[in-house]
Amino acid sequence: MSTVVDLAGNNPVALDPAITRHDKVSSVEFRGASQSLVVDSSAVTSTVFGNLTRFIRIAVNGQSMLYDIDIPADVDATDAAKRMFLADGAVEAVPVRPGQVIQVIEHTSTGSGVVTITADK
Repeated sequence: MSTVVDLAGNNPVALDPAITRHDKVSSVEFRGASQSLVVDSSAVTSTVFGNLTRFIRIAVNGQSMLYDIDIPADVDATDAAKRMFLADGAVEAVPVRPGQVIQVIEHTSTGSGVVTITADK
């Protein structure tokens, strides 16, 4: 079980731009659905995040990745203005909204890698 906790004693704040409110979050447990995406030179898209998913845990193995999180019609990991970088071996917790997906593409074309995405619950 992975948990994200603010060790300074402050509650982390997740901003939901769709409804412009702040949700106070003290910890997140990643025990929800998990997906493994094998990524090579073409972009791979996850399934749509459900109504109860607030955060996802992204773990990268074998290759540095670029990713974008958005609604399916607008997601584009190849767009330099939208994408985020995640190094090989890195783990990151990212806030998401229901109905969004993550699209991942390798950073360099030197092989393939695996991205594991786990939802909170």
